[in-house]
Amino acid sequence: MTRRQFAILLALALTWGCSFLFIKVIVDAGVAPMGMSGVRTALGAATLLPFAWRARKGFRQSRATWLGLAGLGALNFAIPWTIFGIAEKHVPSGAAAVANACTPLWSAILATTLLKADSLGPQRIAGLSLGFAGVLVLMGRDLANLSGSEAASILLVVVATFCYAVSAVSIRRWLGHVPAVPLATAQVATAAVLLLPAAFLTGAFEGAELTPRVVGSVAALGAFGSGIAVVAYMYPHPAGRPRACVGGHLPRASRGRAPRLAVPGGSGGLEPPRGPGMHPCRGRPRARHQPPAYRRAVPGIRDGGGGSAGLTHARRDRLW
Repeated sequence: MTRRQFAILLALALTWGCSFLFIKVIVDAGVAPMGMSGVRTALGAATLLPFAWRARKGFRQSRATWLGLAGLGALNFAIPWTIFGIAEKHVPSGAAAVANACTPLWSAILATTLLKADSLGPQRIAGLSLGFAGVLVLMGRDLANLSGSEAASILLVVVATFCYAVSAVSIRRWLGHVPAVPLATAQVATAAVLLLPAAFLTGAFEGAELTPRVVGSVAALGAFGSGIAVVAYMYPHPAGRPRACVGGHLPRASRGRAPRLAVPGGSGGLEPPRGPGMHPCRGRPRARHQPPAYRRAVPGIRDGGGGSAGLTHARRDRLW
């Protein structure tokens, strides 16, 4: 990991770590969860437009690819981000942020079992177990005092992280050919198209108190957390390989908020086998022009073959 990548990692951890606080402020002001996620995706898509224009050639994809991107827009953004709003009506933002740390763990499990990229040996099983145990330790006090609705909300957050992981594996399996910016922009824009009209039709903004604090939280969550941070996360590697390969060079864990970085022992053996001539993203013979990009990131949950500084197989370029 270069100094530049590490600096971006810290900036993303701060930006996406604060996103749970912004979500809490917005839903507590009377904005319905769907309204929060609809405005967030709309502002994120608007922020991504200049980058999309610059990378417009990458949008020339087949109909099947566009259908896949549309599906991922719902699975990777619309559903999880709405779930976070629902959950934070009942639980503190910190508890939701820590529960979100399950994302790289689910990603590693699904990539191993479904993609057959790596074998799930004793070392990896132990690493995953430690990772989940780390999440439970960080949430220990909150879990001990949960009511029925709060427990259900935590489970909803875990469901959202599972959606993230399924999206990551799907991207790796079927959409590895889509460049980073089109991949991210198409998904965020699709989520906005799905969410924003539904939010207005269901009265998601009725009775909301639009104070400067709420407006600032919306702007930060949308423009920075769902736009600028996404671009920084998927910015192409200096060697020329886009982060889009499998979750980027920077972990979804950063979006997964700093608490996820506090589970360092959780992935002792999630790194895929290395070998000459192997494609760094797909575990198959790579093209001669593409250099290997395996490097170890921070100690802990390592990427499953997607990025030189990633913590997980998690989502490629996103976001997201």
